[in-house]
Amino acid sequence: MKPWRLWLLSLLPLATTGYAAPLNDLAPLQWENRIILAWTDKPQALVKALRRESAAVQERDIVWFVFSGGATQSNYSGKLGDDFAAVMTEKYHRSTPQVLLIGKDGGVKDDESELLLKSLFQQIDAMPMRQREVQNGS
Repeated sequence: MKPWRLWLLSLLPLATTGYAAPLNDLAPLQWENRIILAWTDKPQALVKALRRESAAVQERDIVWFVFSGGATQSNYSGKLGDDFAAVMTEKYHRSTPQVLLIGKDGGVKDDESELLLKSLFQQIDAMPMRQREVQNGS
């Protein structure tokens, strides 16, 4: 193999390391995170409530997305795909306001018209997977 090709191939790991594909659907989060999807006309109130409970949200492995007027706010640390909001809206949204809880298994666990965090936390804490997490200290 020619030296310049070898040099070029040696750069390949650098080109792929540290790059995470934008999130286009929830599949990469399945089995790792519980998801809250919320559509609202008053996003600041929901975001404020979710941030205020950030320790409880993090403890329960929750990633949340709040959709309003074409804007998306989230605690997801990666980049969202350009069509993420449209894909979520097409797949899950039926009315505004709407708050969905999606379990780690990818199933919809709750569908409400308002964000009731205490109720969502209680519902999550009653799930067998969550109870195992608490017992195992994870």
